[in-house]
Amino acid sequence: MTTNEKTLARLAKLRAVINSDALERTAGVPKKTVAKHWLFLDGNQHGKKIPEKHLPKIAAVFGW
Repeated sequence: MTTNEKTLARLAKLRAVINSDALERTAGVPKKTVAKHWLFLDGNQHGKKIPEKHLPKIAAVFGW
């Protein structure tokens, strides 16, 4: 399992307690990046995966 896969798995587990707007601001990633990922996980047609380039920034926020 790669580092990015681990980050996505951990993020999915914490979904219920994460404010996606605050996470995006803290990580310095574009708005709605995490919110669109949640839609993707739910199978919504408007969702999409988080781009690989943003995952290290999100992992750094949590110290992973």
